[in-house]
Amino acid sequence: MYRVYTIVKKNGVAHKSALESVKIQKAAIVAAGDSHVLIPAIQSINFGHNVSHAKNRTRRLRRPNMQSMKVDIGGRAISIRLSARDMRTYTKVTAAPVVTE
Repeated sequence: MYRVYTIVKKNGVAHKSALESVKIQKAAIVAAGDSHVLIPAIQSINFGHNVSHAKNRTRRLRRPNMQSMKVDIGGRAISIRLSARDMRTYTKVTAAPVVTE
């Protein structure tokens, strides 16, 4: 089963509220690079209407672009689900720094 996560900055507002949350235990928070952490998240569906030029309204749903990814946590590869935006941030913060000599 996949775990759904979102990536946030360490000691940011979202990280501090996750640490204080009763639903999220500290064991569920995963380090991602030096400056970010992965916290469990609930990705919600945004809904509303498509409005045509003639003002006809039809229902529409805006779903998050969720992708699955394997992450090495404590020597184990775990499948998690991230949004595409969080996945780009994760690969950016965990990439090895380029050293020029």
